[in-house]
Amino acid sequence: MNGEIYYVVGKPAHLKHEFFNQLWQVSRDDSSLKIPRLYTTNPELQEVDNIQYIDKCDFELRDTIGIYCLTWAKAGYHYGVCGEGVQWAQNGHTVVINGSLLNLDQAMKSFPEINVVLLRLDTQDELPSSNSVMEVGDARIDWVDSVNGLYCPYVLT
Repeated sequence: MNGEIYYVVGKPAHLKHEFFNQLWQVSRDDSSLKIPRLYTTNPELQEVDNIQYIDKCDFELRDTIGIYCLTWAKAGYHYGVCGEGVQWAQNGHTVVINGSLLNLDQAMKSFPEINVVLLRLDTQDELPSSNSVMEVGDARIDWVDSVNGLYCPYVLT
């Protein structure tokens, strides 16, 4: 594999959604950065960029024909990462996957060279603002780095 795969997990969910909304905007201008679409049966995620809401029947059909490279279920909803990311990484791109701690073991088995990124808020009441930089591949994402570690990126290998 010539490219790198970053598997992003973390809580609270709104932090991860904000991260991916901003990363999605950056990826439009950076052809080396790719974000595989996340499909879900959770209707609450319809407004998040790069997440496609589909009904359960459509999800199961896509799973049957092998569209997803990773799948998991949580709270009665299903999630699947489109398999295009594997091809992108093989072609040398930086791929960032919107993942879940629930299937981290599956992701690490499927992609032994995966980089796991944990996003978290130490202060649950605040959202990040933009006054420091996190880099994922060639992408630069602006986030806060407050005294008490409001935003803490970690890469676990």
